[in-house]
Amino acid sequence: MLIQCDDSIRLISEKTRNDGSGVKIGLAEDYRKHTEIVYSDGKPVIYSYWNNYFDKYISPSEYSLIPYPENVNEWAPCYERKMSTSVPDSCIRFRANNVFIELVNLSFGAEEMLFASRYRKLLESFHETRSNVFEYKGRGGDSRAFLEASRNKLVRWFRLYEYEFNILFTDRKLGRQVFEELKDEAVKVYDSGLYIKGFGEKKGRTTIKMYKVDEDERGELFKIELTFRKNCFNKNGIDIQDMTSQESCVELLRNEAILEILKFKGGEAVKQLQFEFATTNNILARLAKVEAGIVAHDDRIENHDDRIEKLEKQYENIKKLLEKKELVNL
Repeated sequence: MLIQCDDSIRLISEKTRNDGSGVKIGLAEDYRKHTEIVYSDGKPVIYSYWNNYFDKYISPSEYSLIPYPENVNEWAPCYERKMSTSVPDSCIRFRANNVFIELVNLSFGAEEMLFASRYRKLLESFHETRSNVFEYKGRGGDSRAFLEASRNKLVRWFRLYEYEFNILFTDRKLGRQVFEELKDEAVKVYDSGLYIKGFGEKKGRTTIKMYKVDEDERGELFKIELTFRKNCFNKNGIDIQDMTSQESCVELLRNEAILEILKFKGGEAVKQLQFEFATTNNILARLAKVEAGIVAHDDRIENHDDRIEKLEKQYENIKKLLEKKELVNL
């Protein structure tokens, strides 16, 4: 079985608009004291260096080229900073002129996040920081009015930046076979991972990876990770408020995921992946709800015929596409 789920979602905004207007998002004057430096592999993340005398920024790579004995101390490091919120695995990050709101570990972190609206949790994260990080000039009203003000600011200033769509292989043998067959197509190969598309070329484009996430007595567990970005969101007219439940998010991007998977070149295992992914639709949150009995039995019976008819039409369309691409012999 192939199971679809998500792992992360990120929004982006500018501290100061890039359209020449000079309009600012409105950061609190002392917002930095409520944040902390971001670390990666035990080292602080430096995105640039600032020289007050020259009124100039340079990149870390440019800084590394400054010849000795020039006084490198004239260049002050600029650190990426973040503020965590009470929403599980969430934070607001600050890097150069950008502000990010991110949620991670959506499927396998806190249980509430599996079933929660991604949009609602992003709003809660942003709203929680208003008093310390983002300016808020109250015009009266109660807490609901304050939340509505945060919603309006979120929608006006932020846009979708990344959404990570995952495909898990519960058939561990198939996962290993697909991994081996895709090695020749990968643009970069690691010991336990493949960079299939977009290595070093994000800039709003979709990137695809495949790697091993676990191993036990049953074998290796692999997943395919599709990270959708601006080009995909614009093409499909998807904005922040569309990203609600996991089921809704996956359904919105499922056709894009199918098209990407159908581009893979490989042997019989890749063909099996393409056929199974195109003709089955197993979403982790939905499976978990059914397993827990959250979906009422009567509702499933009532809507059964409609769902079957819809699936049959979808299957016929996918079958024609597969036949046209000569991926399988149906």
